[in-house]
Amino acid sequence: MTEKKMAAFAALLLAVACDGAGEPLGHNPYSQGDSGLDAGPMGCREGMVEIPGFDLCMDATEYTNARFAEFLNARGANDCEGFECRVMGQTSMHGGCWSWLELEAIVEVEEGVFEANDKVTRFPVGWTTWFGAKAACEWEGKGLCPQEAHYAACSRGGTQHYPGGGTTYIGEGEDKEAYGAELDWVEDRCWVGHSSLSTVGVGWKTQCEGGYEGLFDLLGNVGEWGVGSGGDLACGGLGGSALSSTEVWPEDSEWPYNIGTSCGTTNAWCTNNPEEDAPFQNISALDGFRCCAPLPE
Repeated sequence: MTEKKMAAFAALLLAVACDGAGEPLGHNPYSQGDSGLDAGPMGCREGMVEIPGFDLCMDATEYTNARFAEFLNARGANDCEGFECRVMGQTSMHGGCWSWLELEAIVEVEEGVFEANDKVTRFPVGWTTWFGAKAACEWEGKGLCPQEAHYAACSRGGTQHYPGGGTTYIGEGEDKEAYGAELDWVEDRCWVGHSSLSTVGVGWKTQCEGGYEGLFDLLGNVGEWGVGSGGDLACGGLGGSALSSTEVWPEDSEWPYNIGTSCGTTNAWCTNNPEEDAPFQNISALDGFRCCAPLPE
């Protein structure tokens, strides 16, 4: 098979098995759609989950390429407070089944008109700026999620280290290289075994559900923009990203495995000056977000 045919076959596999145009394997039941008021888990609006102790509802999944394209079209321009809402013209890696696909997830087909690539509509949007994430959440009638609430949601109120459960850190007290050869007993850990090169469709990794039922990808996938200290600070990197995990190379393996990260070891940063601070200007394919809103009374 020629290289060109192999690439086309890989793209077909991804489109059929992982594309957000259908329902990816394990996709969560609280799909991100319009911001209607149908009840979600514990009384939140559709697609959101209550975070106990915060009087807050959080999006079940990270914001998708399809939804961000809708936001840009409603805005009519890629401008958010004088900054790009999203850095355009860049490619991202997408995967999750048997292949990886590199492409532009969102393109401006003509001035002020944006379109998400139909192969990755349900993947998390990347290349977003903090200003773009903030504006998109406000367009939904929501806001960016507080750093403290994000940690509480991931750790189920500080009672576990991983969204799916577990109070012992992966590899704790063991040599990580030796440990890496025996991954079968930790495959339920979020982001174990996945290449750090690519994101997956939102909700695709069922082992990344939690801390509270109905929440997905609070670790890994894309790092999430947020706010801190009562909303006075801009924050980034909440939940880490696909690159936050530690890679190990099991014996006789051609590929490394990620051994995951934990809710308390992600590298978030905050500032009161996002207009100038370097991390808020050096945007990457793994900069995404989800939104939060007050719990309805």
